[in-house]
Amino acid sequence: MPDEFIQFAQKALIIKDNKLLMIKKSSKDLINSNKWEVPGGRKQTGESLDEHIIREVKEETSLIVNPKEIFDMYQFCVPINNENVTVVCVARFCDLLDGKIKITEDEIDDIIWANIDSDLLNYDLIPDIRNTIEKLVNKYKKHCN
Repeated sequence: MPDEFIQFAQKALIIKDNKLLMIKKSSKDLINSNKWEVPGGRKQTGESLDEHIIREVKEETSLIVNPKEIFDMYQFCVPINNENVTVVCVARFCDLLDGKIKITEDEIDDIIWANIDSDLLNYDLIPDIRNTIEKLVNKYKKHCN
């Protein structure tokens, strides 16, 4: 049995006025075209965890964030060079510090602030992040009641 190749990724949960920053993957994306998720991606060699998530958010949205606590962790598989690679992913809260939203990558078609309520689950979400978004919606329901 071959060794399993594992990569690490982070996703940023950026909340402002009870809205979550969401990005829509491009129709060019081979795996998750036209699906919604939050900013983030895989770690590069030599980056600290905070540098990693700050870079990913800035690359995708041009926003500057301050990473905070971990909210959730999950894993998914992606095909890389004809092999399935396991990606361990951490979703972290991030405070918005500065910047104006701007789509900065070809892989993204849209960026929105979506209300954190049950309607958030009606978005065509990337399957791997659905459970994290459900947990976030439930956390906000409890907080508001």
